Amino acid sequence: EPERSLATILHEVSTLFDLEHYACFLVAGDPPRLQLGCVDAVVAVDCPRELELGVGVSGLAAQRREPVVVHDLQRGGDPSLEPTRRARLRAALSVPMLADGRLIGTIAFGTRERDAGLDEAVEVARIVGDQLAIALERARLAAETRARAAALADADRRKDEFLAMLAHE
Repeated sequence: EPERSLATILHEVSTLFDLEHYACFLVAGDPPRLQLGCVDAVVAVDCPRELELGVGVSGLAAQRREPVVVHDLQRGGDPSLEPTRRARLRAALSVPMLADGRLIGTIAFGTRERDAGLDEAVEVARIVGDQLAIALERARLAAETRARAAALADADRRKDEFLAMLAHE
């Protein structure tokens, strides 16, 4: 159940790079949108619960399918970054979580303390994002397999009941 570990893992990475904030968004819906999976307690109040692809640092990373680093967030004028600005972050980094080319979600880190200094975290965030994507995709596939097995077992039980009734008649 990797979703249970998301906050712990992201907290550890943010601590490693002296970043105070983290968030995870997971892909949901059709058309696809990003829904908040976890966020640290401080940013939780200001963090959007849902993002369109291309909106906010996480939405841009999801749309581009590559890491996005933004420095001096509060001075920038890009309207697509407004959700990230509302969280009062000064610098932010987001990487997509991809499994076999399929977008699973994004992870993001930010700071309210400084306007730069996130570049050194990009490679570690990318590796963590890849590993989380694989774990989340594996969990999804395992749940799907269990559901199919349960449906097959139910169909088999109904077939046996029908044959038993038919034999009795």
